[in-house]
Amino acid sequence: MHISKLKIKNFKCFDEVEIIFDPNFNLIIGENNSGKSTIFDGLRLWQLAFQKFLKDRTNNQQSSFYASQFYSFTIDDISFLRILDFKNLFNNNSKKEFEISLTISNGDSEVILPIIFLKTTKGQVLNFQLCKQPNHRPVASQKISDLFKIPLGSDFKELFLFTYINPIFLLPNKEPQYSKGYILSKLHKAKANEIIRNLLFAISPERKRIKKDEKTDKLIHIENSIKEILKIENINFSKRLEDEESFIKIFSKNEIFNTEVEINQLGSGTINVLNILAVLAYGDYEKFNLNALMLDEPDSHLHFNHQSRLYKHLETVSLDENKQIFIITHNSSLISQFENVLFIRQDQKVINPIPLDEYLENHLKEIDENHYNVMKELSEAKKEKNTLSKQLDDLKNINTPLIYTEGPSDVTILENAFVKLYPQIERPFNLINGSCANHLKNIFENTSTFEKSEQIQIAIFDFDDAYNQWNGVKRYNQIENNPIKCLVKKHQDNNGYLILLPVPEIELIKKQVLINENETFKHKSILEIEHLFFNQEKFKDWFFEEKAPGGNIYLFKGDKYKTEFATLTKNFESEDFKHFIPLFEKIASIINYELPKVEFNA
Repeated sequence: MHISKLKIKNFKCFDEVEIIFDPNFNLIIGENNSGKSTIFDGLRLWQLAFQKFLKDRTNNQQSSFYASQFYSFTIDDISFLRILDFKNLFNNNSKKEFEISLTISNGDSEVILPIIFLKTTKGQVLNFQLCKQPNHRPVASQKISDLFKIPLGSDFKELFLFTYINPIFLLPNKEPQYSKGYILSKLHKAKANEIIRNLLFAISPERKRIKKDEKTDKLIHIENSIKEILKIENINFSKRLEDEESFIKIFSKNEIFNTEVEINQLGSGTINVLNILAVLAYGDYEKFNLNALMLDEPDSHLHFNHQSRLYKHLETVSLDENKQIFIITHNSSLISQFENVLFIRQDQKVINPIPLDEYLENHLKEIDENHYNVMKELSEAKKEKNTLSKQLDDLKNINTPLIYTEGPSDVTILENAFVKLYPQIERPFNLINGSCANHLKNIFENTSTFEKSEQIQIAIFDFDDAYNQWNGVKRYNQIENNPIKCLVKKHQDNNGYLILLPVPEIELIKKQVLINENETFKHKSILEIEHLFFNQEKFKDWFFEEKAPGGNIYLFKGDKYKTEFATLTKNFESEDFKHFIPLFEKIASIINYELPKVEFNA
């Protein structure tokens, strides 16, 4: 069960808008004053008003709503809306009403529940009613009963729980033990930070019995989640009830450092994460047919890496546990890890979740081009990472070595080179786009790379500034010192190898890499894979000469031409690829494969 739509008419910054939500994870972004907070205000106000119509006990089997047509709020009742006068709630103050309507869906069927808020003559209270006409409420009651598969006339009080959590940085020093009804009331009123200890109390072992009492699955989940999100090595929680005053204490202990503090002494970022996890774990929270969690900038006071892990954790929870989560954020850098966003604009009548690419190209590019360029780069990096991950998963059960390159054009060139040089055999290794030198470095430093495949894995680096990445990868020892044959390093424990492109027997290119026979310019060398074609007249237009101290240097046309050039290599002659032979021979020696001898026509 989830909120599929929110329709707002004449409320705060919106004249009229319909917002369509994802059943699980909703990442809400937009410029300042675009209406992001108004969405949360609308949801919270709707829930608070809806509760007024529900019966405590049922005497009328035709409806689960009270018969009274109107209920009222004072300014104090809705203080969370941050207004001094009811007129501030109306987008157009000349109109007498505004409307907040929710559509609740189970995926197949839905029920629309509009609440209409009306001005009063003296303006001291705000009247509201469920549905336009009182006789529409029995119909709504019937539809809810059908949708939730509960008897007509049932108490609807446990249908919906919308919990709003804003960033908190301090906890009260004292927290009494509250009844379940009071705890739920605090959740309804967005005061979860006042009851964190109560939320944790039922699932935490007593402090003096922590080694004897078995932990509940929920507490274990909270502890493991905090360890993962905040990268804390070991943490556990226990409780103590102060008998004389009935105040709850929840203690956090770090087993590694053997330190223990009451949770109000934790850092603000840790308290913020604990607050969210405690609400998600609260037992009575789960009994509601629809529980929606609204988080306002939950990344506040967290390091960027912690922010990213928190968001991914929340997305996983929303999908795995079928919870609906709404997040407002101003931190656009975080959204690159997600597929869709909900971009809020006041000038739109209907707002749908949109793909990240659409947000970048159609919206962020107009708002902030510098930020767009950063986000675009992050988005492309994510796509390449996902593609690589899929490739590795697909290759798990393939019994051939894996060769990574710095980019897709390198893959194309090597594929065509092998076919032309060795047409009589099938290529004995798989080629994989590793994206860039930095990415290759990260891949081959990550132990999980070698857990994905037992096969030999080799990374090929250009012999230019990528030398720094090749040279800087940890836990690798050099096993080949001749740059003509390819400089090679091997992992100390795993079947991982790092290769620099062989220096070709082309005098002008050798001068760009070699100081003498064995000494190179290292990261100042200039040798990209395209340079292996340099000495042929028919390719001269793909290179240009540039003046430099000590003599001219020769560069490939530019990155934007790499794909075009790589595609053309399919039509090259076998002799055009002769400078690739040392590279393939080095790969063959590593994977223990014998290549046939290559002969060219006279």
